[in-house]
Order: sequence, then structure tokens, then C-alpha cells
Amino acid sequence: SWRGESTLYRQRRGDKVHTFADVLKYARAKGILEITSLTHGQLIDEAMAEAIVEAEPSWISVSMDGVDDEYNRIRTPANKKGDPTYNAFAVVVENIRRLVRIRNEKGKTRPSSFFVVPGSSRMVRAWKSTCRHWSPRISAFLEPVR
Repeated sequence: SWRGESTLYRQRRGDKVHTFADVLKYARAKGILEITSLTHGQLIDEAMAEAIVEAEPSWISVSMDGVDDEYNRIRTPANKKGDPTYNAFAVVVENIRRLVRIRNEKGKTRPSSFFVVPGSSRMVRAWKSTCRHWSPRISAFLEPVR
């Protein structure tokens, strides 16, 4: 998913529309040992979270370009820019929590990790400070390449 948002994936084959979760499930069924994906995380609603957890990817990375207002400035979708009630940062935080909750409720072990990928060393520090109370919801912070 290095090119485009993975959760937007849709492909029609006959009467069936295959989604991002279907691709993850297919990879698991084919015996691929490590199944991962990168997402901005804003589109993971309850149904998608259920499907992702059922597909059992190894781990999910969530791209984060900042915290709070900085994240909202960078990652708020164009169609939500004028909506004062939309908070992209809060949406992503809730979606990560949703994935963890559903995984735990289903007694699954995968995805085993949720990596937050900050955009800079300063962002790593800000994220660690912001998310310290989430532990173990956020499994790791990936340091950016310098």
C-alpha cells in the first residue's frame, strides 16, 4: 500500500466487490506469513474494522503527520475542511481503539501490533507523550529515517 490509501481498495469481479479486507484475507488463506498494510486510518468504520480483524493481518501501520491541530491541518480530507465538527486526529485515534477492541472481543491475536508512523523525530516525541496512556493499544513508534 505504498501508493494510495489501502482502505479505499475496491475491485469488482462478476457480482462480487472485493475490498481491502478481502485482499488481507486472501493473503492469509494463501499462507503468506507476514501480512501488513499502511493506512491513514480515517476510513476504518465498525464494519471495516470487523473485516480487517477477521482477515488477521500480522500488523497495521498508521501514518501520522502530527498530533491534534497539526495532524488536522495536514490530514483533514478536502471535503471535510470546512466542517468544524470533523476532527481527523480524533477519528484516527478512535479507529485504532476500535480495531484493538474488536480484536480483543473476538479473542484474536492478530493484528498483533498497531504501529504509529510519525513524520519526524519531533513527531515521535509528541506521539509518545500524547499516547502514553494508550499502552498497550499502540505497540510501537517507528523512528523516521534520518
